[in-house]
Amino acid sequence: MRALKNNFVLIILSIIIIGCVNKVSHRDCYIPLYYQFPINKIEDGKSIYFEKISFNTGIDVKLNFIIKENEKYLIKASYNHVTNELIDSTKLSLCGKKIEIYTNFLIENIDFIKLKGKIIKDEIIDDGSKYGVRKLDYEFKSKTRKVSINEEEKYLYDTIINNNGSLLKCFVTKTIRNIKCYNKNINFSKEVVNEISYYVKGRGLYIMKTETKDNTYEFIQQSIKDNNGEYFRFED
Repeated sequence: MRALKNNFVLIILSIIIIGCVNKVSHRDCYIPLYYQFPINKIEDGKSIYFEKISFNTGIDVKLNFIIKENEKYLIKASYNHVTNELIDSTKLSLCGKKIEIYTNFLIENIDFIKLKGKIIKDEIIDDGSKYGVRKLDYEFKSKTRKVSINEEEKYLYDTIINNNGSLLKCFVTKTIRNIKCYNKNINFSKEVVNEISYYVKGRGLYIMKTETKDNTYEFIQQSIKDNNGEYFRFED
């Protein structure tokens, strides 16, 4: 079960909604586009390495485009940096709305297969706050087990971080992820993951701080490569 919990801690990764009336927003993007990785910089593909601080490991997030039925989509796939094993993959709209989601490491030594998740809800709720709250519910099922994930993401604040002398403007959010694991429809495990994400203007996700009951992790964007293996750098 520890491997199962750690896997969902990596996925890429309670909020009280205040207000008398909550309604679904017509916005598709929760993170403003100018705080996401620039679409025009992906080109033939990019690989972004997020180092897990204080651990000799991390995650490689690969970004590529596909065209299906004359529509262009973004494919985001996460790999273990050391073993190069696929962790999960997601098909998204160009502004980040999840369309399809897959996992490749659901249950330790039992169902080590690629499973397609079912997206139950992915919407932005106007709750009277500046950006509202993003709600995302999805689940994965195997023959004998099910994992149900409920997420709420909310804007915290803008800030500026110093990166080797460069001042980077950030959009900061908090995500609370409730994970429930079932064995033959019997609830047998629960996990709550708190995640603080820093999105840098013009560069996308830069820092992710994750906290569970037993562990705290921090991931930071260390490098970006083109598909040909050459390093990519933003112009300051």
